[in-house]
Amino acid sequence: MVSRGLLCFGGLILLALPLFAAQPVYDAAVFYPVGDAPTGIVCFDFNNDGFLDLATADSASNAVSILINNGAGAFLEAVTYTAGEAPIDIAAGDLNSDNYADLVVADRFADMLSVLWNGGDGTFTSQTEIPVHSGVCAVAVTQLTDGGSDIIVSQDLSRVVSIVRSNGDGTFQAPVDHPVRWTPSGICTADFNLDGYTDFAVGSYEYATYIFRNDGAGSFPDVEENRLGSGATDLAAGDFNGNEYADLVLARVTEGMPVVCMLNTDGLFQFSSSGPWIPNKPNSVVAADLNADGYDDLAFADVEVGAVRILVNLRKEHFSFRTLTASFTGDKPRAIAYGDFDLDGDLDLAVANSGSNDVAVLTNYFCGDLNGDHTVDLGDITEMIEFVYLGGKLSVIRQAANTDSSTDGEITLADITGLISHVYLGGGEPMCSQ
Repeated sequence: MVSRGLLCFGGLILLALPLFAAQPVYDAAVFYPVGDAPTGIVCFDFNNDGFLDLATADSASNAVSILINNGAGAFLEAVTYTAGEAPIDIAAGDLNSDNYADLVVADRFADMLSVLWNGGDGTFTSQTEIPVHSGVCAVAVTQLTDGGSDIIVSQDLSRVVSIVRSNGDGTFQAPVDHPVRWTPSGICTADFNLDGYTDFAVGSYEYATYIFRNDGAGSFPDVEENRLGSGATDLAAGDFNGNEYADLVLARVTEGMPVVCMLNTDGLFQFSSSGPWIPNKPNSVVAADLNADGYDDLAFADVEVGAVRILVNLRKEHFSFRTLTASFTGDKPRAIAYGDFDLDGDLDLAVANSGSNDVAVLTNYFCGDLNGDHTVDLGDITEMIEFVYLGGKLSVIRQAANTDSSTDGEITLADITGLISHVYLGGGEPMCSQ
């Protein structure tokens, strides 16, 4: 057995000092059929068994599909429930204080929200309709006060953003409307000024992003029309530069545009920064720490090429990302969600494909992380040496993809050298085969 604290290899004495976050790599997508033309997706534990489930808004079949996790990161056959006309987006949260997640569906052609009530076992057999304005296009559920969950809805044809407060008992207050000048689109929530209250942002297909700052009572008296970011079909919040404030990144469906980030300084969005160019048409975006390094990364659903594009945060003070190879997800991916579906400690992805009527699930693992501790260090180098030269067995299941950093199809001296260079000599990150 090779010592884990000190290792001599090729004349080099290696100490167990550096720790580097690994590169996320995704298995080939596994596809789960749902209803016709799913355009929205959300993940939540609907039956309280400790595993994240999935729900989609199926716009062409006027239905919602529920995919229950089987406890091993895979999903059972979809169960469908009727919604309103042309459900375009979906969100989840406990709206009646029974500790089970209910569903809110944005029914575009009905100018209505459908609330599907969780029966306590992950089934949804009753629903409530909430009339809203024309052109409902996005919905979110969040806690705006110390009370229960509330609903935020974006309506593009009427150019209104509405807040529907829940009474916590299955009833709702009348919507509070906020007219906006430019056509609203996607919604994301975060505490932008770190005052302990949830704020939210709404994108626009045109010339602005709207910032709604919570006054502490769940009201939003001063809505900021910020011109730093525009043309967004979707947006996501995350701390991209390490200053503890939530920044905003936009998904812009215009082909061949750079990723735009609105940087948050002390609660104010005063600067914008452009990231890598997305060559096709990203329709949806999520921000999450995909490689467990403490910094938020990005995943875009590219509707034109049927792929997910991962942007890894380079952990710099400004907005700086590296684009990874796109992973195929299916025909016309319209929405994306993330969660640890298999409870292995890293974040997986789920994509709603409106062209192929299915959900693609991509399981995450870490390039170069051979012992599964989410870092690349001496322990991983030791594992590889033992495997190649001493007949050892790797701790991880996905042996070839997670260790073949030279991508030649074999685990050899070149891979050991590449990992040593990365950890100790400032070499590039290991590039695993997918």
